[in-house]
Formats: sequence, C-alpha cells, structure tokens
Amino acid sequence: MPRLTALLLLVALAGCDNVTGDGPRDLPAVDAEAASEVETPADLEAARARWDALGLDDYELRYRVYCFCAREEIQVRVEDGAVAAVWVDGEFTPEARDVLTVDRLFEIAAEGFAEADRASARVAAEAPYLVGVSVDWSFGIADEEEGYAVTGFEAR
Repeated sequence: MPRLTALLLLVALAGCDNVTGDGPRDLPAVDAEAASEVETPADLEAARARWDALGLDDYELRYRVYCFCAREEIQVRVEDGAVAAVWVDGEFTPEARDVLTVDRLFEIAAEGFAEADRASARVAAEAPYLVGVSVDWSFGIADEEEGYAVTGFEAR
C-alpha cells in the first residue's frame, strides 16, 4: 500500500506546473512593431469583442510597468479567468497584488479613452490582446501618467 500511495503522489506531482517559484516560464516575445494603433473607443471595443470571442481563460502574460512610481516586469498566470500566480522581476510572490490581466488592460484603456486627457493603446497583430496602454490622466498634474507594455504572451 505505501508503494501505491507513493506512486499516486509521484504521478500527481508530475502533472503540476511549478507555481511556487523557480521562476516564471519563458514566454514567446510579443512583436510590438507589428502591433496596430487603437485610434478610437470603437476600435478598442472591436478589439475587446475579438478577444472575448476567443474565450481564452488560461494564459500567461508578461508586461512592464512604466510610471513614476515603479519600473518592474510582472508575469501573471491566469487560470479559469483568475490570477493563479504572479512573478515580479522574476521572483514569485504569493500575495494577490493589483496585477494586470488582458481584461484589466482593456478596462484601463477604456477608462483612459473616456476620462483622461490623453490615452493610447496598441493591439497585437497575431491576436486581439493589447500590447501597450498609455494614459495621461491630466495634463495639469505631474507624474500621474501610467503605461504598460506587454512583452510576452502565451495561451495555455
């Protein structure tokens, strides 16, 4: 019986992804040069509809944050539409942080187009997810701008 238990445990562990921390997986790089500019809220809505139609609930996303508060690279594993694992600058973090998913990038871009003094977004050529979002919420306020550049993506 102990052999059977050990064998079952070994089989179960062999199928598990490592989410505790040897590091994030290598993801295919995003071709930002081939991305196209999202020019209007209608273009953004169309890209969002194409993303939603894919029904991707399992993927990994790597992005860089550009703001005056931080410059870090974050990788997020999404499973069943929810954040399952996060790495910040290559280090696993068990806390559920305020991290971005593809859905959240679309929300930030939509909020920017609706409310900010200036917003821009770029959509990937190979799939309808955003590869860049930049928002300047107010020209009159310094250092409140935020930007995100997707550097890796893989559907799982």
